[in-house]
Amino acid sequence: MPVRIMHWCNVVFLAGASVAVLSACEKLSESTWFPKVLGLGGKVMYKIQRLVRSRKAMAQEFTVADLSPQFCSNGTAMPNNPVYLTLAADGFRDFHLEVGGLVELPMAFSLTDLRKFPRRTQITRHDCVEGWSAIGKWKGIRLGALLEPVNRSRDNTGNGPQGFQKVGTGKQWFEYVDLS
Repeated sequence: MPVRIMHWCNVVFLAGASVAVLSACEKLSESTWFPKVLGLGGKVMYKIQRLVRSRKAMAQEFTVADLSPQFCSNGTAMPNNPVYLTLAADGFRDFHLEVGGLVELPMAFSLTDLRKFPRRTQITRHDCVEGWSAIGKWKGIRLGALLEPVNRSRDNTGNGPQGFQKVGTGKQWFEYVDLS
């Protein structure tokens, strides 16, 4: 068989195999047992991570001299959304951050409440999924401090919750997020 025909046969075979594997992934994600297997993988990775990294390890930090000269705004710096515009016009006085789900005490924090939490400043690199990176200075509340008053739930291994989100199609996707 000529090399060119052999090449296209391989391309067609690989494309067909890819479709078969991807359709199998869809079926697996809808099963009851496969997400549990993925969850087990997350727990194993958690234990390995704790063996090789400090529990307090954070993102690499940089100095003021490393700040990027320009830092893009993701999407827009001024959303044209009626809810946002109403909140902004009133200095976000009616804004509340709701923390619920796998917590013992669901709470809603006003902006005044949030400003009472200790804040941390750090200079780190932001790697955007759109393909750009920039080093910026961030200031805010540590997630752990925000989760303390709500008493976040832990599973029977002592690990923090594994989260899932619903995407626009209504389908769920699972992700292990270490909230420790």
